[in-house]
Amino acid sequence: RTQSRNISKADQFDHFDIPQLNVLIMIVGSRGDIQPFCALAQALKENFGHRVRIATHKEHESFVMDQGVEFHPIGGEPRKLMAFMV
Repeated sequence: RTQSRNISKADQFDHFDIPQLNVLIMIVGSRGDIQPFCALAQALKENFGHRVRIATHKEHESFVMDQGVEFHPIGGEPRKLMAFMV
């Protein structure tokens, strides 16, 4: 019989040599499209020490930064770009 033990997400990867990465996540969309990627960015930053930035429209800057994630602006009008992509 084996005993289970609690292993953090980062501990599961201790046997890998994972370098710290610079990650840029580019999102065209609404706040609802951006929100899950903020959670992903936080996890990559907190659990693995990666530098993560989200590139999206200027109107979402404060939301992204309030999540503790770096922000990089992209151009274009969000509504026109979303209509083009859907």
